[in-house]
Amino acid sequence: MKSKAFTLIELLVVVAIIGILAAVGVTTFSGFQEKAKISATKANHKSIVKFVSTQLMKCSLGDELILKQNPTTDTPDLCPDVLAGNANKFATQLSYHFNSLKWCNPMGWKHNSGTCLEAVETSGTVGEGYTGATKLITSSGSSSTLTIDTKYTCDPSPLTELCHGKGKSLTASIKIE
Repeated sequence: MKSKAFTLIELLVVVAIIGILAAVGVTTFSGFQEKAKISATKANHKSIVKFVSTQLMKCSLGDELILKQNPTTDTPDLCPDVLAGNANKFATQLSYHFNSLKWCNPMGWKHNSGTCLEAVETSGTVGEGYTGATKLITSSGSSSTLTIDTKYTCDPSPLTELCHGKGKSLTASIKIE
């Protein structure tokens, strides 16, 4: 009677093929992850720009502008500050709002304590800062302009937390009046 079993050579060939496929798959998977993080960062930027525009429209229509101060407290009406052109206060309150809603940096960066790095920050310079973060920047020459800047790549360098002076960002400027 003839035994039906795999030879050692056949098993080694199968293991080698599986190893090659796994190596290719891991490389491809990390590329997909990076693209997904970049897409999430771009989506955050669009959402924040749309949210800010919508909130400003409330003031121009005579409605109240109420944001989250922290998870349990809301701000008083911010329209008087917005209508006075106080972009600094508006940017600060927007940052509190998004951070109280636990918006985390989509790149997955963490603080030393292990908590997620915030997705929305105030101040800074266009094109600088943490990759994946959206900065709310008020112009020093004009307190009535809010620049929303989101850095989403470190091109041509690999994706890292801080890639100084390199990379691409999305930027939108909104008049506060």
